[in-house]
Amino acid sequence: MNMAEFQPLSGVAYEIHQELESPANPTTGSIFYWLESNVGKLNNKISTFYSYDSGDYSPQLGHDEKDILKAIYYGFYYKNKARTSLISTSNNNLLSLKDDQSSVSFVNNKDVARAYNDLAKDSDREAKDLANLWKHNRSGPRDTKQSWTGHWQ
Repeated sequence: MNMAEFQPLSGVAYEIHQELESPANPTTGSIFYWLESNVGKLNNKISTFYSYDSGDYSPQLGHDEKDILKAIYYGFYYKNKARTSLISTSNNNLLSLKDDQSSVSFVNNKDVARAYNDLAKDSDREAKDLANLWKHNRSGPRDTKQSWTGHWQ
């Protein structure tokens, strides 16, 4: 793997923020903090030895590892959105208005939470599928001289 393929953690946080269409919350900084605090989730998912050191993961993330980490984050993000939707009972979203009959329709918070929960399940499934593919692509006979620094070399 050459150096051009490595993904800095700050770039991963920025990419996630952009894919969420640059919301005010979470900020790139809060996404970065979550990523640095949850290196163990990636390690558990793909049986690696990443650690957080001096503003980045050590060893640095490759493209495949980045995608798995992003899917893990999206699962967390959408579960949090579902929880927030269920808690906020006063935040009814206007769905439609009628003029002749003067009727108003609102989106039910449970429906919003259910949609976010479905997105979270999809992200969790994607993380699992990517992790299984990652493990499958790196399986095979092992040499006793291999490194334990996070990647089989």
